[in-house]
Amino acid sequence: MVFFNITNEEIADKLEELANYLELEGENFFKIRAYKSAAQVIRGIGEDLCEMVKQGKDLKVFSGIGRNIENKIIEIVETGDLEKLKKLRAKYPRDILRLLSIHGLGIKKIKILCDTLNITSLKELLDYAKNGKIRSLPGFGENMEKKILDFLKKI
Repeated sequence: MVFFNITNEEIADKLEELANYLELEGENFFKIRAYKSAAQVIRGIGEDLCEMVKQGKDLKVFSGIGRNIENKIIEIVETGDLEKLKKLRAKYPRDILRLLSIHGLGIKKIKILCDTLNITSLKELLDYAKNGKIRSLPGFGENMEKKILDFLKKI
């Protein structure tokens, strides 16, 4: 069997990314919270999860890691990614989660942008921001539109 050399941080990042996409999908709150909590736990684990998977060790010994999350970690180590995550990435504009770095813009607002404007790329979102089409969306306004515009101009 081939294993990818992947760090705990990379595993945690993938689980957190999955949680964010699941939130965009409107998935169950408890499932989302479980992935986010597991990511936080993994970042604090001193042991190398990749090595533990290679040795066939039980990952459920760590608080916050149940069978489902253990299986996701194994999939990441064995394939380098998650099939579910790949499908979700393909469904949304590339790099849409980068918008989370904008202060005041969370998953709920990103979902509004995706659903209302039906954007397929960040360039398309930039065009909407340039044309003043974001400010009229619920929960946005001129200030948030400017933050989005400024952010998108940099990338």
